[in-house]
Amino acid sequence: MDLGVILVAAGSSRRAGCDKLYRDLGGGTALERSFRAFAELPGVKEIVAVSRRDKTEENRRLLEPLAGKTILKIVAGGESRAQSVRNGLAALDPALPLVAVHDAARPFVSRELILRTWAAAEESGAACPALPLKDTVLHASGGRLDGRLKRAEHFAVQTPQIFDQAALRRAYEASAGEETDDCSVWIASGGAVTAVPGEENNRKLTTEKDFEGREKPMDLRIGHGYDAHRFREGREMVLCGVKLPVPYGLDGVSDADAPLHALMDALFGAAGMRDIGWHFPPKDPAYLRISSMELLNRTLALLREKGAVPVSADITVVAEKPRLSPYIDSMRTLLSGTLGCPVNVKATTEEKMGFTGREEGLAAHAVVLLRMGDEA
Repeated sequence: MDLGVILVAAGSSRRAGCDKLYRDLGGGTALERSFRAFAELPGVKEIVAVSRRDKTEENRRLLEPLAGKTILKIVAGGESRAQSVRNGLAALDPALPLVAVHDAARPFVSRELILRTWAAAEESGAACPALPLKDTVLHASGGRLDGRLKRAEHFAVQTPQIFDQAALRRAYEASAGEETDDCSVWIASGGAVTAVPGEENNRKLTTEKDFEGREKPMDLRIGHGYDAHRFREGREMVLCGVKLPVPYGLDGVSDADAPLHALMDALFGAAGMRDIGWHFPPKDPAYLRISSMELLNRTLALLREKGAVPVSADITVVAEKPRLSPYIDSMRTLLSGTLGCPVNVKATTEEKMGFTGREEGLAAHAVVLLRMGDEA
């Protein structure tokens, strides 16, 4: 089932003694990491980031480059967590069958944990990650311990908490507003929640101590790529994934999108993963006439396996023709969404010199910045 996400990021961070969602954790800020964990998953259609009122525009600038094809909405939070979730539900597309509510202060949530919880919610209507308690838990009254709880019957719950959206809306409508999380709201309405095994690494960043060992220097790497193709009459012209209405294209095994080939070479180079021809051999018939956007998506999947995340990219197309200025914005938008980071595209000429100056073909350069060792 398709999933909508409410990312709760409206807290004051008083106990942390700092603005905890914006501290660099070595793989981005807590807010960026939490957002990316969901935005990169197929089936996540929309994310509503519930922000502090003074952070809504800043969060929009921060998260839009990471959204890709996922719809991003930014709304202001409320005076309590429950009111912030209500505001998120009010903005979320009600047609989405499932909704996940996740604390942005849990930036180390894994893909596997999200998928486990998602699958359980599809089956039962409500699910959340939970960890068994390690310590003995006692009841206290008036400052005196007066009773023991059965540890085996109690769990510490985490997020994401995933629910049938329509039923969660009804549960919030009936709620008195005293519950501290969404499972409590669901249970108060008479429902039950399926517990899936949680993860120790998915702890919430609450106090300064929770950041110990989390803030690491980023491992940043730069890659450069270059490609060139001859013009060929009768082929479709595709540059940076955008089709151009001209009567000629580029000659090559695939669609010959030279800027994307340069970009892929730069990505592989930054990650130390050899070159595009090694990963996608041109003599392999599987790549005959294949879309270079498809190859780019495969490249990004290989990078994710190595924990490599694009931070930014810059592409230069060298050509006398075709004229690219009407298409530059579309190219930037498409590639920024695909890579999940800012991608700049620009064009230049070689003043009638060389093979591009003679209008025999075009060339492209790409430079990328990668972040390595991402745990998200």
